[in-house]
Amino acid sequence: MIRQEVLQSVLDPKSVHFKHFWLTSVDHAESELLEVLCFGDYEDLHAIQGCEKWKAAIENKLRMLTLLGLCEVPTELEYDQAMACCGIQDDITLEQRIVELHALIHFELDSVGRRIKVLRCLDARDIYNGERPLLLLKRVPRSRENTLAGLQQWKQKLQYQLR
Repeated sequence: MIRQEVLQSVLDPKSVHFKHFWLTSVDHAESELLEVLCFGDYEDLHAIQGCEKWKAAIENKLRMLTLLGLCEVPTELEYDQAMACCGIQDDITLEQRIVELHALIHFELDSVGRRIKVLRCLDARDIYNGERPLLLLKRVPRSRENTLAGLQQWKQKLQYQLR
């Protein structure tokens, strides 16, 4: 059974971190849901079972989290890429979802050029560090290893530029 505080966090539009719930979860269905919310993307929605009552809320949350993940690195994001990754069908809906993230991402929308210019990302998705085994996900793009590798590349780039 999914805990009330987990459900409240899923329904809270400002909530983007679920790892603290995942680490303490003992219910199998709740652990699966939290795993996908922590480390998955919209494409992993199909893996969540037994949450039909909250499916729309979970789907919206995964869209938001996927958009946040897409904005963590690039400085510019094409509408088509964002829409494909989030299962969004039209530009207006995409723009509404991006605007909902205004507290986490500073951006400029180019509706004519169909691009999102990410000026600054103020928060990021949860990072998997092998704290417990994954139940559903086979691939976790935001892991400790990937983060460290990215930081090493950045360090090398800076060292090269300083020479």
